[in-house]
Amino acid sequence: MAARRPNIATAGAELVFIVVALVAGLTSGTWAAFALVAGAALIYWVWSRRNALAAMSMGQRLAQGGFAIAVLLIILGGAFWVGLVLGGASI
Repeated sequence: MAARRPNIATAGAELVFIVVALVAGLTSGTWAAFALVAGAALIYWVWSRRNALAAMSMGQRLAQGGFAIAVLLIILGGAFWVGLVLGGASI
């Protein structure tokens, strides 16, 4: 079995989405701005994992994919919220 190599490009792209969510909060962005960032991140997540998702059964895809998407949205939401707080917006 070949050893798994970390995909630095994908990790970097996801970090960019987190930073964009933070900046959107810092600039007192609207929830629509957050929804745009989150939607783009979700589309990228599905596209970047298309091979792994295709290899899973539907049950695995729903369970593991749903958990991963929930974690991604929590992280993005947290970054947006921290940006709002640091930016001085009243929430």
